[in-house]
Amino acid sequence: MENDVYNYQLYVQNLQNILVQKQSLQLQLEEIKQTVEELSKYNKDIVYKSVGPILIEKKKDDVISELNDTKEELEIKLKSIEKQEEMIKKKIDELKDKLKSYSNNGI
Repeated sequence: MENDVYNYQLYVQNLQNILVQKQSLQLQLEEIKQTVEELSKYNKDIVYKSVGPILIEKKKDDVISELNDTKEELEIKLKSIEKQEEMIKKKIDELKDKLKSYSNNGI
């Protein structure tokens, strides 16, 4: 039983970590979507992109393409995180039921 309690706590911590990662990915995705949207409205072909501490000139279409590639990578990571979240929630529910059965049996 002690092992189940420990595992339950471990899974809850893992879930919290995954939720933080998920939120971070969602924020990055939203930022990219907004950036692509704004760039699409921009009338010039050259934009400035921040690379470390400097700004460099780049073609707007190249920047949009890079952002879309990054967006796809983040979406794949987000799907993976969501699968992990789902599996951990399932495991937490199983352990919760197991722990309840211990308390119902007077253990």
